Amino acid sequence: MTYILILSILVFFLIHSISLNVTLRKSLIEKLGSNNRYKAVYSLIAGVSFTGMFLVLRFYPGSENSELNNFVFNNIHKVLPVSSILIIAAYIPNNHFKKYLRHPMLIGLTIWATTHLLINTQYNQDIFFFAMIAFNIYMIIGIETRDRFNLKASKCSWKNDLAVVALGLIGHVSLIKLHYFLSGVSLS
Repeated sequence: MTYILILSILVFFLIHSISLNVTLRKSLIEKLGSNNRYKAVYSLIAGVSFTGMFLVLRFYPGSENSELNNFVFNNIHKVLPVSSILIIAAYIPNNHFKKYLRHPMLIGLTIWATTHLLINTQYNQDIFFFAMIAFNIYMIIGIETRDRFNLKASKCSWKNDLAVVALGLIGHVSLIKLHYFLSGVSLS
């Protein structure tokens, strides 16, 4: 099952890396005939690879490799709401999180993956979380390099910031409630 996880991770990350190469992306759109077809194929490949990762991580987490880190377990609830807020910030336009952090989703996912890597005790999940951290850093560097001359200043709204925080906290509470269903790990 570890091979399926690694293959799923590679496919998922490779399909998301296409956005860093504008020339490749344009040529794929031309070959497929339209942007909508490109998005459909992109979504299908990303969805299948995500499903592969989810199924392996949910039902075959791998053998134990260490003891539970109680310090991280007892303090993780202080860090993860920030992760949820940053992930939501990527989807709400004109907010200060996006303006100043530029890549709130990638930073939020890195925080999420780092906390889970620190607390985790199973090999397959360690592979996934470490790969997620490495990929997020790669994407931040790649996007900064690609867009270094395309910086846009946007007018931010405090209302949008409040919406980001509110929706991020709602999302965080929802993830806590659904954590066992999604991961098989009880938080109580």
